[in-house]
Amino acid sequence: MTEKTTDRIGAISRRTALGIPLTISVAAAGGSAFLARIARAAEEKPGGILRVAAYSNPSRLDPSTGTNGADHAFLWPMFDTLIDIDFATLKAKPKLAESWEFRDPTTLVLNIRNGVKFHDGVPLDADAVRFNFVHMMTNPASGVKGEISTIKSVEVEGPMRVALKLSQADVSLVLALTDRSGMMSSPKAIQERGASYDRNPVGAGQYVFERWDDANKVVMTRNPNYWQPGQPKLDGIEFRIISDTNTGLRAVYAGECDFVYRVSPQQMRAIDRAGNVVKHVDSGLYTQQLFFNNSKPPMTDVRVRQAINYAIDRVAYTKAITAGMGEPAYTSVPKSHWAYDEKAGSYYQYDPEKAKALLKEAGLENVELTAFHYSDQRSQQRMEILTANLTKAGFKLKYVTGSIPQVNQQFNESPGGHFISSAWTGRVDPSVILTSMFMQGGYYNRGDVPPSPELKQAVLDTLKFEDMAKRKEAFSRALRYERESALYAPLSFDPEIVVHGPKVKGFVPTALGKPRFDGISLESKA
Repeated sequence: MTEKTTDRIGAISRRTALGIPLTISVAAAGGSAFLARIARAAEEKPGGILRVAAYSNPSRLDPSTGTNGADHAFLWPMFDTLIDIDFATLKAKPKLAESWEFRDPTTLVLNIRNGVKFHDGVPLDADAVRFNFVHMMTNPASGVKGEISTIKSVEVEGPMRVALKLSQADVSLVLALTDRSGMMSSPKAIQERGASYDRNPVGAGQYVFERWDDANKVVMTRNPNYWQPGQPKLDGIEFRIISDTNTGLRAVYAGECDFVYRVSPQQMRAIDRAGNVVKHVDSGLYTQQLFFNNSKPPMTDVRVRQAINYAIDRVAYTKAITAGMGEPAYTSVPKSHWAYDEKAGSYYQYDPEKAKALLKEAGLENVELTAFHYSDQRSQQRMEILTANLTKAGFKLKYVTGSIPQVNQQFNESPGGHFISSAWTGRVDPSVILTSMFMQGGYYNRGDVPPSPELKQAVLDTLKFEDMAKRKEAFSRALRYERESALYAPLSFDPEIVVHGPKVKGFVPTALGKPRFDGISLESKA
């Protein structure tokens, strides 16, 4: 077996920037012929359909209204963002906005790239960008309001120039525009298709939406008019919805699929024994956690939320779920992250007796909670461990299970439940994690409960300061105030494991635990 660093030099500087340990990519070699193919330069020509095993059906394909973090893998090929991320450094770089500047602390000016058109031929200009922001800010179904909450208004200053007027300084906004809030949709398509737009999207990305066979396939084809020379390198991408990643992995072994992601760590030995596949193991911000509905009693009582946090043995949980490859999560960022605060991370060590005492103090016994989780095997395993922990501390659980989009929708709709066991992929700028999860208007703030005045101010301070020492101090305050309030329960930082066939070239992992497909090609001769 041959080991090498993930995209090799870039991963080192990326991990240095993020403060996350170096990860590896491993070619599971099946003979000298395979090694010879790896050694020689690949003959890369545009063409071929990349067949991807996707573990979740999309929730929606409107980037501003989707409810499932797994949607990103489908969205990135179809929607270019205003600003992009350099995976090697995790710094912002131009995309649809070819340049930007803070004219003053509360005005971000974007200069839009000339000559870009949406897939329906509509020009992507300043008016289109303004339309998108107004749509995201005013649409009742918008899930990105928290990420752009500091934008007061959007002004068109020229055919290709937009000024974002902010309510306060927000240094995180540039990196926020590398995500859903920066994905631009055709204004014409949104207006004409209305409520059906989320199933018939029109972006300006490398691939054009063709069809969505619900719970079966999502198909997209090459954008022949894409603005970037030499891209895309594929004729199209076919996502096959295979909820069990072990089945998806077997499809790659058999050559029925080319690519599978979110592979279980328990499959590592089998992958190492397999021939003719390449695996990437990437650490980052992907977090398993319990999202609380803090507006639903008894979750309104901080002692109940604290008791849940004390009841969970994160070390044992992480060892079982990640096969020892992950890291127990005590805050919203891992210990190696520059924004991590040691005091905040020390608040909830495993202590079931402390959990029982808090419930007794709250006058509660046999506390019944409705727990939402997914029906795949890995999610069932997670819930079995959580049930054992919470039962020991004095909780009784009722369950709602199903597919990821179904369960997410049910949890978000009234009456909902008390918590959902799910994943959070984090964001490159940690301020966006805080605003999305804990501030009013943040999509992941279930129940839209206002934060304490101290937490609110600390989060706003993380947006305000460019000086890293001041930002870190603000993050320390924010993480401590959140942990005192126990607004959710972080569980583990999971590794991202991707496996693909040897013909797949150019894949670069992200720090977010989900793949992007730009730059990927298929070797013409295997």
